[in-house]
Amino acid sequence: MKKSHFFVGVLLLFSLCISFYGCQNTLLTEQRFITQLSDIAKQDAVAAPELLAQTEEQKSYQINENATLDTVADPDTDALQSLILVLNTPTGSSYDREILSYYILNIPTILHPGITIADINELYATLLPSDLSDEFEQTITYHDVTYQMSISDSTVTLHVTLEA
Repeated sequence: MKKSHFFVGVLLLFSLCISFYGCQNTLLTEQRFITQLSDIAKQDAVAAPELLAQTEEQKSYQINENATLDTVADPDTDALQSLILVLNTPTGSSYDREILSYYILNIPTILHPGITIADINELYATLLPSDLSDEFEQTITYHDVTYQMSISDSTVTLHVTLEA
């Protein structure tokens, strides 16, 4: 009888360890997100984010002279909570559409492993209007992530929020 309790206890402990380890691997940390995004950008010879400043919860990255990326993470777990991609152009007429398009296409591939090309195209078509000179605001939720694109004056902002 005691032997069976021992095996049940060992099996329970083993399953808890597997559950804990499995959850650890699915947690998207800020560091993992930036590493994956940088690796993709370097592979494609596109400007990768470079760390500019950081606080306990937020990090700011420079992508190019007009584009920045801010990330917000849980200070205890480093779990990514949100990110903000901002493209500023002083004249308000000429945006770096290629870099903006590139990041809008690649951010979902990191946030949603296994996302289909059709879903990426739908997100892209919804979030990025053909004319970036007009004011625009659009929000779309895909699974547990909310994407909000806004264009006003000379600023294009993509705010992405991961639900807990």
